[in-house]
Amino acid sequence: MPEPIVRHCVEYYMKKFIGDFRVATWLTTFALFIYTFLIAAEIRTALISVIFVLSPVLIIWMVITVLTDSFETDKTFDDYFYQDKEIRRTPVRDLHSSAKN
Repeated sequence: MPEPIVRHCVEYYMKKFIGDFRVATWLTTFALFIYTFLIAAEIRTALISVIFVLSPVLIIWMVITVLTDSFETDKTFDDYFYQDKEIRRTPVRDLHSSAKN
């Protein structure tokens, strides 16, 4: 009886883990830092090779999860430059209209 419950929980959390763009971004970034550190330290050639071989898979996973995420915002690029900051765009004067005046 507990086996189907455990299987259901594992499937639920794996789907939640794999589909979360934050997890994909952090894990890919962490792998990049580890890869860079191992190359700079010149240790563990086998681990460097494994990370190198897995890096395209990690990047593709990250791109797919970011692009298919259902995040929506009410901010537009015309109003804001960044999603996470309240930096508004500064309107640029029309050079043609100012030259006529």
